[in-house]
Amino acid sequence: MWNAIRSGQPNPYANKGRAGTYAYADFHSATKRFAAILPGIIDAISSEAQSFYDTHFAKDDQPRKITLKLGLTTPPSSSGDNQAEFRFTPPAIGFGVKIDGRTIDRPQSFLNEAKMTQLALSVRFAASLVNLHESDLKLLVLDDLLVSLDMSNRMKVVEILLSDTFENYQKIILTHELGFFREFRRKLGPDHPDWSCVSLEGTPATAISGRTVKTDLQKAEEYLNGYNLDEAALCLRKVAEDTAKRFIDHNEVLPTKDFVGLTEALRAARNKIQAELPVELYEKVVRNTPNAHRNLLIASDDSDLDGNTALDPQTKGRLKTNRNRLRSLISTEHVERLKTVKLIDDILACTERVLNPAAHSGSPPLYKKEVQDALNLIAQLEIRLAS
Repeated sequence: MWNAIRSGQPNPYANKGRAGTYAYADFHSATKRFAAILPGIIDAISSEAQSFYDTHFAKDDQPRKITLKLGLTTPPSSSGDNQAEFRFTPPAIGFGVKIDGRTIDRPQSFLNEAKMTQLALSVRFAASLVNLHESDLKLLVLDDLLVSLDMSNRMKVVEILLSDTFENYQKIILTHELGFFREFRRKLGPDHPDWSCVSLEGTPATAISGRTVKTDLQKAEEYLNGYNLDEAALCLRKVAEDTAKRFIDHNEVLPTKDFVGLTEALRAARNKIQAELPVELYEKVVRNTPNAHRNLLIASDDSDLDGNTALDPQTKGRLKTNRNRLRSLISTEHVERLKTVKLIDDILACTERVLNPAAHSGSPPLYKKEVQDALNLIAQLEIRLAS
């Protein structure tokens, strides 16, 4: 409906007589219909934007309460039945912000750029969620909208894009920042094979083409299949170093630090995992209990707590929560962490032979199975340390 009036030209072909009269009448009718439905659409987007903001961005506002509101400040209208008398007023939509109930007249002067970006993203995402909920084609395009956010906040938005919220959308994310491109691609990992990472090259004056950008792990696999084992091993070393260092730094993008070698980075990652393990619990209780029996170490239900009249409801609740945590620790979390430690040890074992470039010139030469085994281990490590 908006497309029918957005040009503001009711009679673009300059039809005369009855055809021209009908053109102006149709334009006025379309304008009135659009003006009738537009306030409801804006209210729906405004409500969805607030809900989206509260869900994904409001946590950092505490103890403040930030509310946003969209409103139609100028409705669309048209008048006149000929070119000389015709007037078209396009719609205008206002954007307001309140903090703890107080209206902020110039939010761009009161809030920082990152917070304004979060508010804008909430409106942008809400517009898609409201207007495309029944559409066969759901398209979401973001063109450097995250440029005002630091990398950690950008990755929060990436997690939203990868969540079920936009599961059925065709998503196109454009950026000129190579660092963000690499972080997005790393975040995708092997769990999102439906994504394609492309570098746009060329100029509008000549031609712009898209080149698929492969990860170091993908490059390693290609080199391996082409029997270029030395290059495959070098790519694997890059993946292992990057994965371990990011895990050490809590998966954040940090300024360049002092050089840390592959072996040192892997050992630091292993030590970090081991430091989080309750070693005494493992050594004295878990280690000698078969995996199939570990869930029997703790009561399978909380009936004993429910029947204990000496405990008040609040105490029972805390005990149930801690019991659930202990169940999870013994049956799942502890085991998975130990598997990751074992995986790092396996990679360390092949570091000197496969991932050390200085060893490749010696004898005997690298064998494809050695590199394939290293690739499989590092692919598993990337998944485990990124989760």
